[in-house]
Amino acid sequence: MRASTTPSSIGYWAPGLGSPVTPSAIHAHSEHLRAAGVSRFILQLLPHADTTELSAALTASGLGRLRGWAKHLGRVEEARPAETDLSVREIGRDQSETWARICAQGFGVPLELAPWLAATVGRNGWRHALAFAGDEPAWYAALFVDGPYAFLNFTATVEQRDPSRSNLDRLGMPVQYVRANWGPPP
Repeated sequence: MRASTTPSSIGYWAPGLGSPVTPSAIHAHSEHLRAAGVSRFILQLLPHADTTELSAALTASGLGRLRGWAKHLGRVEEARPAETDLSVREIGRDQSETWARICAQGFGVPLELAPWLAATVGRNGWRHALAFAGDEPAWYAALFVDGPYAFLNFTATVEQRDPSRSNLDRLGMPVQYVRANWGPPP
């Protein structure tokens, strides 16, 4: 599934990484997505690009500020065992649809993107996990590993407000910044 071909997809754009971001560029980009039939998308602003002028341009383009995504950074010296009543399991493709559905819900993206998220399960370098409270999923995460580098992605708890953020803070991985997300109102 290509995100650009579904009317309920999500497009990522991180202005400020290269050419200067201008209000006209934001307007042109959002109009391009709408003309392509994409009704749900996210334009992401890095902190240095999240200015009053750009916020006004996004609002004038009919977009609203959505929930931001926190970016954490830290050094994990060694895995520390944790006491929990949850059962944490690495999952395979047989549970990819469940993982993708709760991931989409947790990040507030359209459920139509679940197949795209599910396609990451089982791919080279990716490891996915679900934690269960009894038989119900309570937490989800994905880890991408490439040699000595790793990227923890798509991590949150089910139907709770930012507890994964607190967990990462306790593990020595504080928030470095919050990426502002803008898009059509849900």
